[in-house]
Amino acid sequence: MQANWRKMPLHTCHATWGKLLPCVFFTQQPFEFGHPATEIGQFVKRNDLSLGLPVRDGNIQFVVSSVRCGVPEVGSGLVKRTASGQFCLADVRATNVKRDARTLYEPFQKLVDSAGRKHSADITMRVVFRDQTIWDKIQPGEQVRGTMVFDIPKNVSATALELHDGIASGGVTVRVR
Repeated sequence: MQANWRKMPLHTCHATWGKLLPCVFFTQQPFEFGHPATEIGQFVKRNDLSLGLPVRDGNIQFVVSSVRCGVPEVGSGLVKRTASGQFCLADVRATNVKRDARTLYEPFQKLVDSAGRKHSADITMRVVFRDQTIWDKIQPGEQVRGTMVFDIPKNVSATALELHDGIASGGVTVRVR
């Protein structure tokens, strides 16, 4: 009996010497790119990279603990911000699991809504959430945490976060519903 193998899209793999190499995966099971940070090369073969599950893109292991939408405003006083639609607040922890320092940047962190549109994290929220470390430089072995804030239309819901360790990374998608 012949297996019904499917060729999956080209993806980036980590080689043992730290270089990135293109890889092609063949599988009979649904496959979600990204992998838990337990070991390089152990990819998650499941359909639901979801809240609370460690996932990795490049040098960074991400854990999204919660996503809360429908928030009309954040902050108070001079740093109060009102959503043009609704704010979605994602509580994220990021750990640098490699040897080079990294910094996360808002434009590369995306929320995907139920209409399929992508929204970048709001850079102005740094003044509202001043005590968080998520946007600080992450040294090897260090962990940062904080709240990524996305302003999305009122008539949609959050379906996923697309997290990136940098501008050229492939990213990893975490389903939020």
